[in-house]
Amino acid sequence: MPDRMLVGFVSGGPRWLIEAAGQDRSELWRDFHPFGERGDAKRWLCINILQAEIDPSDAEPVALPVTLSDLRTVLAEIEAYAREEGCTYFADGFASAAQALTRRTVEDAPRLADIRRCIGFSDAQLKVLQAINRAWVFGCMGS
Repeated sequence: MPDRMLVGFVSGGPRWLIEAAGQDRSELWRDFHPFGERGDAKRWLCINILQAEIDPSDAEPVALPVTLSDLRTVLAEIEAYAREEGCTYFADGFASAAQALTRRTVEDAPRLADIRRCIGFSDAQLKVLQAINRAWVFGCMGS
C-alpha cells in the first residue's frame, strides 16, 4: 500500500522528524497521536516526543525573507490551482494563509501567548506559523 494511503490509519505512513536547530545542538522531535478518553471531543491527541539530540546539520539554514518569498509564491499558485479545480474551500484556506503573512500584526490564536512565552518566536515567525496552519489541508484517509 502506498504511503499516502497509510496516513489515514493511526500512526500510519512514513515517519517524519522535526529538527529544532540550535547553535550547538539540534533536537529531533517526532509526533505521536494517541487516543484520548472515550466521549471526549478532543479524543485525538497530538504529542511531540523528543527523540534525540544531535550535532546541527551542515546545511545552511534558509533565511526567513527567502522562505517568506517562496511561501507567498507557492500559496498564490496553489490557490489558483484549487480555484481552477473548483475546490473553493481549499482555495480559501490558501488565501487566508497568504493574508496571515501580510498582516501588520499577528492575529490572536489559541496558545499564542504560550508560543510567545515558551518558544520566543518573533512576529514574523508567528505569521509563518499561522499561515502554515491555515494552508495545511492534508490528512484523512490519504487525501
